[in-house]
Amino acid sequence: MENSLIDNNISLDYIGHLNKKGDFKKILELTDLILKQFPTNFSVLTILGIANKSYNNLDDAIYYFNLSLKLNPNYIIALNNLGNIYNLIGRHDEAISMFIRGTKSSPNNDILYFNIGNSYWAKLDYQFAIKYYSECLKINPNNYIAQQNIADSYFKLNENTLSLNHIIMALDLRPDLENLWKQFSLICSHTHFINYDYVIANKINDLLNQKSNFNFSISSSLFMKLRANTGIKNIFILQKEVYSVTEIIEICTNLNSTYFTNLISKLIVTDIDFYKLCQNLRKEILFNLSRLLDNYEVLIFVKSLFKQCFLNEYIFNETNKEKEIFQDLKYIVKIKFQKNELINKLELYILACYECQDLLDNNLKTIEKFDENSVLSQEIVRNLNYKAKKNHFNSKYLFKSNTSKIVASLYEENPYPRWEVLNMQNEGMSLEQFANNKNIKYQNKNFNDPIKILIAGCGTGSQVISMANLFKNCSIDAIDISTSSLGYASNKSDEFKVNNINFIKKDILDLEDLNSNYNYIECSGVLHHMNNPKDGLNILCKLLKKNGIMKLGLYSSKARTTINKARKYIKKNKIQFSEENLKEFRKAVITDKLSHLKFKGLENISDFYSTSNSRDLLFHVQEKQFNLHIIKKLLNNYNLNFAGFDFSNQYTLPDFKKYFPSNESEFCLKNWDIYEQNNNSTFIGMYNFFVTK
Repeated sequence: MENSLIDNNISLDYIGHLNKKGDFKKILELTDLILKQFPTNFSVLTILGIANKSYNNLDDAIYYFNLSLKLNPNYIIALNNLGNIYNLIGRHDEAISMFIRGTKSSPNNDILYFNIGNSYWAKLDYQFAIKYYSECLKINPNNYIAQQNIADSYFKLNENTLSLNHIIMALDLRPDLENLWKQFSLICSHTHFINYDYVIANKINDLLNQKSNFNFSISSSLFMKLRANTGIKNIFILQKEVYSVTEIIEICTNLNSTYFTNLISKLIVTDIDFYKLCQNLRKEILFNLSRLLDNYEVLIFVKSLFKQCFLNEYIFNETNKEKEIFQDLKYIVKIKFQKNELINKLELYILACYECQDLLDNNLKTIEKFDENSVLSQEIVRNLNYKAKKNHFNSKYLFKSNTSKIVASLYEENPYPRWEVLNMQNEGMSLEQFANNKNIKYQNKNFNDPIKILIAGCGTGSQVISMANLFKNCSIDAIDISTSSLGYASNKSDEFKVNNINFIKKDILDLEDLNSNYNYIECSGVLHHMNNPKDGLNILCKLLKKNGIMKLGLYSSKARTTINKARKYIKKNKIQFSEENLKEFRKAVITDKLSHLKFKGLENISDFYSTSNSRDLLFHVQEKQFNLHIIKKLLNNYNLNFAGFDFSNQYTLPDFKKYFPSNESEFCLKNWDIYEQNNNSTFIGMYNFFVTK
């Protein structure tokens, strides 16, 4: 084929060969020669357009495609490529015109209809996008991306039932694609389920069998859906303090027939009724253990309950009788361990539903003999690995700030939080793509260097591990003041096979010692626990590169009204933190004790449902809160530009836009302050926002 280029002559076959193998660099080098020999060949001109498009020479590409179309107005390849460029540069109406021209001569070309759908989607005209994606599917029912885009369009229109139907059809076509499962998870997390649809429920169960395509944000929606299940409705109708053996078996059987046991193995129960049910069932199974030892359904449920108890750090309350029976069981099992006697699996798992980690850790080899590779033995191995990892970090770190030292001691006792699954972000983005994806107001357009990231306050690692592959060619420094948290995070990093994170024990006040600068910094939920948040922010600003992006997370005083009432009550009544006092306070809220009715709103906060989260919520030793006026002044003092909020709820921004429809209104903190006054719970987690400098 190389002989096709002789004495400055070039053959059509050679041009076609270069195009086929994608050697567009060579085509561009030969442009003058090609034009000299084939100035009126529409196919060759289109190849020149494609070559220029591949190198992002879009103006030249448009020129050659238009030349081709002058010679052959209906040439599909030129029309489609030109339309795609118009979409890329925001000229969507011209793109639609190109694609529609193509359908006149090629009415059965599904790609043209698909691209028309893309054009309307980019114009935010989701109804027309759905129309043309549907036309595409009439021709090619196996186009899973068209199904996915219809699902996304319905999601944007807040028609989640239809959205779920289409994402499930996409998953049926390509169950191997992670991005489809992530989208399914996102839609579920925003859906208020009324019915228990078994098709959707089965897909949810499939999702829950994965570890990296969803996170805690889906929890409340999935519990809501379970409430619509007939068997579970009957459980709540029956709900009482004391169950018979028959009732226990029936309840466990009904729960096991749904995705409930899978759900509580992966995510903390954050629904108050399911929480009460789990707490009560644990007690009743313990009380009736001798009559349930051989029941398979109860064992299946208790295995999941063990995982839940481990995740929520044994937050369930215990009656005095329950404590006595547990201690008796613990003694019996301990003796059996010593004598190397066989232990009934239900006996072992119900024991593990109560806090006795040291006993289990010390008898791993015995447990593995009769329950090898089980849920329990795997958790024991994980816990032992965590303890080993914890020893890798400097436990004698000298803090400059006494406040940092006190806060660190809190997180040594309760690493915050325990977690099982996360939503791994594997996009491999540039910083610019990330900014576009998050709707960040960001000006830098040519940022292709390796990205250095700082996570200032990584906790137990879910945040930093989930974003380890978010940026292409990135390295991450993850710092925290807690040895326990770093050990947990490092162990999880190994579990998820992430190797680009450098975990470091360090206070924000000592960060300048790293002698490094970063393209992207995240500091969420940390500054408000410092004695002077300004000191921390000042250091972070010094570490942020010019044209870098920083994400901050600060508590909203407006959103934490109920929490503040509870904290004030705790302080007034001089309730010191202990796990027993924490449980008693929560019990008073849950059981509607008259003095605690004003704190009832705590039940709607996910942090209420585990020991470390509740402690952080109600008994933290150091906390400052903010409003948007204060944040605006803070950013002005450090010459930082507010670049947008990061919402987990995808409907918050569209709702905001109903009241502030003008272009870029979302980048004005004054507008958000007005919005928050009328929507108190908007920032119930915290203000999570981006800044640039």
